[in-house]
Amino acid sequence: MSANAELARAESYFLNEAPVTSRDRIVTGREVLTRGQLKPPSDYRLILAAAGRTELVELDAEIDLREYETPHFYALQSDRVFSFTVDEIDQVWANETIPVDLLVALVAMPPDRELLLERTGEPDIVLSSGGTVSLAGKAVEHLRTRPKAPHELVEVTVFTTSGTFPEEGALRVPPVTVVKQVLARAAAKLDLTDTTDWVVTVAPSARVTSAA
Repeated sequence: MSANAELARAESYFLNEAPVTSRDRIVTGREVLTRGQLKPPSDYRLILAAAGRTELVELDAEIDLREYETPHFYALQSDRVFSFTVDEIDQVWANETIPVDLLVALVAMPPDRELLLERTGEPDIVLSSGGTVSLAGKAVEHLRTRPKAPHELVEVTVFTTSGTFPEEGALRVPPVTVVKQVLARAAAKLDLTDTTDWVVTVAPSARVTSAA
């Protein structure tokens, strides 16, 4: 068989965003890792992302590459797997945190929707581009998406020397909201008792930086 014919039969996938060509239609998790020079394979957790879903691939599990339009594998050096849901669909990841932008790509979220973090007894938090999501402990219960809100609301994050409010994502408030009201909420959440000497800088991105 000619080299061109062999190339035409080759299957492709991505490993940690790098393109990989395989002559095998069916590969195991171990093969994906060793071909990526990730050794020993047992030190890694392999996640397959396709069609808006993520799943753990065991070392000896067989994956038929032709069953996926564009299979993306993510190899993470870890001995843990974190489970969560997005719009009630089970998802997995192998690090305690995941960038919001990557998560949006993994679940194939349409650009006209936004990602929310649901917490029991607390308001939902909008997860903004450039942020991270903590998957450890009680930080995440459920994630969901919704149509993006009209532009009459702005996103606000307060940064102080004692922490960030909200801890993840941003508040959505009307543009006429008095900054003092937002700072009062931040002070209460961060257990700050004296904010009289705060110096406030409002950035163009509606982020508020405060310093005593």
